[in-house]
Amino acid sequence: MPTWDVRFDLNVNLGSAELVQLVARAEALASVIRGVPMPPYVRERLDRLNILRAVRGTTGIEGSDLTEQEVAQVLSTDATGPVLPGSRSREEQEVRNANFVMRYIADTLRQHPIRRSPSNS
Repeated sequence: MPTWDVRFDLNVNLGSAELVQLVARAEALASVIRGVPMPPYVRERLDRLNILRAVRGTTGIEGSDLTEQEVAQVLSTDATGPVLPGSRSREEQEVRNANFVMRYIADTLRQHPIRRSPSNS
């Protein structure tokens, strides 16, 4: 069995003034962005696009070579019948399963948002 010399050592100087400034700037920008009102139809479109791309990426990591358009085609139909040729039924099912999980997570987070504890602020 092959072995790889992979290291996940991350050496970050947490006392770096530049790093602290960049993190503070990112947090300030994120705070402003979170406060911008977004029309529901825009939020729905973004949610659909993000889930579509997350499903495509997730299934791609698993070895699926479906295009974003094929994934969109699968997601745009109900599960009553196949959308892709029979030879791709496994990939189609992977897309449907990944979509279910992504939507479950999104719904759960909407119902129970993750709150930052005061100690992490």
